[in-house]
Amino acid sequence: MPARAGGVELHALYTCDSLEETALAGLVTEHLPPYMAPTQYHRVEFFPVNANGKVDRHRLAADVGLV
Repeated sequence: MPARAGGVELHALYTCDSLEETALAGLVTEHLPPYMAPTQYHRVEFFPVNANGKVDRHRLAADVGLV
């Protein structure tokens, strides 16, 4: 997602009920370099799909308040 300051922010969206956001962030930072780690994590109930069966990225971003 474009950041407000003109940069880019990486957001992670996940559906797992049994994993806390902080635990997920810890796992990600253990395995990825800092520039690849998301700045924010969002838990969602499901990933909405469009008529073609693909993830509806626009609806997903709207559902978590990113647009």
